[in-house]
Amino acid sequence: MEVPVVTTAALLEAAVERGIEVLEHPNGIFRVALAQLPETILLVQEFNLVVLGLDGLLLDGAVIVPLIDFIADFSAIAGSWEHRVRDSASQASEVVTVWGVGPTHVELTLDGLED
Repeated sequence: MEVPVVTTAALLEAAVERGIEVLEHPNGIFRVALAQLPETILLVQEFNLVVLGLDGLLLDGAVIVPLIDFIADFSAIAGSWEHRVRDSASQASEVVTVWGVGPTHVELTLDGLED
């Protein structure tokens, strides 16, 4: 499988169609509510994108607080693009269970997006 050419606009459009509220999306980074992470991961996997990492955030309206105890780095996953897509999505899905309480939102760093 070749590295896909997916635009940020196409991913955002698909997210809106599924009711996923993306708060920000600068340079391949998407911020979504923790509760919407499972659906977001499915969408990212369908678009054949690699999840490089997740960062837990606490949003209280006006302030964004990064939570140092809620960081997951999948950038070391090696192998074919297909393998990286599958394994990063699988590991990111496990984070939802582990992070159950803590962050209100998650910042996803993705590979395979074009602006």
